[in-house]
Amino acid sequence: SSMLYTVSPYNNDESRGKIVFASHFQHVISTMTDDVWLHIAIRPSIAKTACQSGRNMIQIGFDTSHSCAIARNHVEKQRRLMQQKVKRGIENLLHEFSQNKLVDER
Repeated sequence: SSMLYTVSPYNNDESRGKIVFASHFQHVISTMTDDVWLHIAIRPSIAKTACQSGRNMIQIGFDTSHSCAIARNHVEKQRRLMQQKVKRGIENLLHEFSQNKLVDER
């Protein structure tokens, strides 16, 4: 998926949850772990609409530092894949413009 969601239990029922944050991976700036805590920095303009707190940092607690590291690796992998996809899209667009002479050559 190209989206990052954080979910909290709904009415203390771990089988149900509510989304407290949602954003595309391309809006993730960086990640950092601190033992069982995963910190995810997102673009400030996105944080205003995507995050209830309006802050550009999301903190997620895990049961173990190992689980936290696995989650961070997944977020970083998805962020890199999204960056590569955007880069390829820009390169393809520039190539298409140059092939179709859509760029004004003055």
